[in-house]
Amino acid sequence: RSENMLNPISTCETSTDFPPNFVNLSTGDSLIFSPIQKVSINRDEDYLKIQRHSNYNCPLHTFQSFAITFLGTGSATPTRCRGDPGILIHTKSGFIAVDIGEGYVEQLYRKYGHDNAKYVLKNLKLIFLSHNHCDHSFGLHSILRARSKCTSEKVQLFCDSRIMREVHFFESLYQGENPFNIIHIDSDDVKNKEFFLNDSINIKTVEVYHSSNSKGCQITIDGKWKLAYSGDRKALSDDHFVDEFPGPDLLIHEATFLSELDSEMDDYDHSTMNHAIDVQKKMNAKYMALVHFSQRYDKQYIPCPAEKAFVTFDYLSFAFDDIENVCKM
Repeated sequence: RSENMLNPISTCETSTDFPPNFVNLSTGDSLIFSPIQKVSINRDEDYLKIQRHSNYNCPLHTFQSFAITFLGTGSATPTRCRGDPGILIHTKSGFIAVDIGEGYVEQLYRKYGHDNAKYVLKNLKLIFLSHNHCDHSFGLHSILRARSKCTSEKVQLFCDSRIMREVHFFESLYQGENPFNIIHIDSDDVKNKEFFLNDSINIKTVEVYHSSNSKGCQITIDGKWKLAYSGDRKALSDDHFVDEFPGPDLLIHEATFLSELDSEMDDYDHSTMNHAIDVQKKMNAKYMALVHFSQRYDKQYIPCPAEKAFVTFDYLSFAFDDIENVCKM
């Protein structure tokens, strides 16, 4: 294992002999959410001490290139093991949120703790929505609301006008409080096919075959590193995702299904793992992270046959500098 890439949330060790990046649970933690009316809970001294524990903050990455955190790696139906889609990209000039499924903010707080999650929200520069399906956008209101409590700085939001109407409706519910402070980048406008987030980050977009107005993107960081994201996409389609973004350093591609559905993708607008691996070869992508796994594979081991690709899971976080170690894991 790599201590820097997989900081766990907590452990339940009974001894004190555990790595320094582990947070040890105290007796009674598993009962903390039980209704107070439950007389079966023995509120002993350890249980009563829980609220006085110091707040833990998982350290944010240091890196030469960029880092990435997967906050949700499932598909439309969240499961015990995978939340709805959600990715956080760390750059030297701020953070980028890519697709905001329900629970994104909560996952962020669980991963990084109160102080560091608040730091991420304050320094969030862009929210990119690949399309309007609920599993990719239903957490948008929550993250904008949480962010508005931390900062009045503007955040750019790439989405279409339908999502913006919903955002303005939710913003109106908090009249007299902090506004969401959004700069809207209309995904329907062809002028926004390419835009600059700042002097260090450039975003290019392309329509992909899935639902109406679905977009893939390529994010170029510091003029050096290219990260391509497919969003939901049918890899067997004739869209221009492969042609537009050749040779990325990291490809993040959906793999909703495994090989047993390779021959049935005409019935779906998604990709299998084998099809995603074929895309990696066609694009000449150096590495690939696989996301968006169907709930049918919950709690199953998912092997990845490609040497330079890997299956992601919720809370996986690493600096791109360590990508070789991620593949080996």
